[in-house]
Amino acid sequence: MFVFLDLDGTLLDQDAAQTEGARRFHREYRELFTQDEETFLTLWRALTDEHVAEYLAGRITHDEQRRRRMRDLFATVGRDLNDKEVDAVFSVYLRAFEAAWRAYADVTACLDELETRGIPLGIISNGDGEQQRQKLDAIGMNGRFDPVVIAGDLGIFKPDRRIVEAACHAASREPGECVYVGDALETDARAAAAAGMQSVCLEQLAESISIATGKGGS
Repeated sequence: MFVFLDLDGTLLDQDAAQTEGARRFHREYRELFTQDEETFLTLWRALTDEHVAEYLAGRITHDEQRRRRMRDLFATVGRDLNDKEVDAVFSVYLRAFEAAWRAYADVTACLDELETRGIPLGIISNGDGEQQRQKLDAIGMNGRFDPVVIAGDLGIFKPDRRIVEAACHAASREPGECVYVGDALETDARAAAAAGMQSVCLEQLAESISIATGKGGS
């Protein structure tokens, strides 16, 4: 068996990092965005979901989805920003977001268990290739996975089955020999199923490994 894993929401606590980044941004620009923190976070998440979806559909670039989020956000307070201003304000969020990158607490033990069993590991992840590799480095996991297949490098985004097929080809495995562990039913599980790969959809990695290997706990 070959185990591929998603990155965001599976190995790395993406939601917590995004929330920390948005909170830092709200504190920095509180004079403009005067709503309470929870209301601001709801707006931030809605804009993020809207424009990231456009990026994952291949309609805009990774940088453009960032700029559109910022333009729409500042438009709610009557501000129109040029590209230089947009990039500057986004950097406030980005620095805090990157500083908050953390693996889930049980990830290392789970991966150690799989490696002890001789199970090879790979990554299939949506997102920008450079940023996703930076995340793996930040959580101390560069070198633990081969191959690392990232949608932004290929221009193919989950749930397109071709990214799963590309990963299997890179690993010299047939899809039926592989399992894909991810947190999103609509993208991770659908992509795996479409390619003929087994999939495990999870809330936390420890739960998924228990299902995938038949071993409880980690």
